[in-house]
Amino acid sequence: MRIRFEKTIEGCFPINGRTVIDIGCGSGHYAINLALRGAEQIVGLDFSQEMLNLANWRAHEKKVYQTCSFINADFSDYADKAKFDYSIIMGFMDYVEDPSWVISKVIAVTSQKAFFSFPLRGGVLAWQ
Repeated sequence: MRIRFEKTIEGCFPINGRTVIDIGCGSGHYAINLALRGAEQIVGLDFSQEMLNLANWRAHEKKVYQTCSFINADFSDYADKAKFDYSIIMGFMDYVEDPSWVISKVIAVTSQKAFFSFPLRGGVLAWQ
């Protein structure tokens, strides 16, 4: 997971002045790290209010709360027409039965690069 994190952060460079959407942002790990590195605006989406509370707390603690907006939303219902330079979709696809709609929607909101992680067939999450 550490390598995935590092490669994703590296892939977002140059980050200064860029916009990012973090789909399934959880506690804001990617969003906050990119904000600390100079992203202009980051929108984090998650359907868990508890995780968003943690993300907001962490953004305030790191003093990047003006850069990060964490929204309680399901990506399937997200209707904002904004385009983002980068999209991050880490851990989200583990919970999606049909990934085609997610990929299409990510393409529609991304102007430069999208970073996905996909579960391994037969991995731990496949047992659920």
